[in-house]
Amino acid sequence: MECLDLHGIKHENARNIIEDFILLHSCPMEIITGNSLEMQKFTKEVLDKYKLYAFHKNFNNIGSVVVVEL
Repeated sequence: MECLDLHGIKHENARNIIEDFILLHSCPMEIITGNSLEMQKFTKEVLDKYKLYAFHKNFNNIGSVVVVEL
């Protein structure tokens, strides 16, 4: 499973990086947002745009999601 780690990514670049990642890889894939609510929001917006679904890989760590097709 391909993984995108958004740690260290600037917020103004996040949407483009997330979008490029999901267009270049197939599901399932993992996106690590960390604890940043902004990164979690950007991730959800991009996934919604492409009708993809994300669930927490581990409920003890909400800073990582697995992306799948609906």
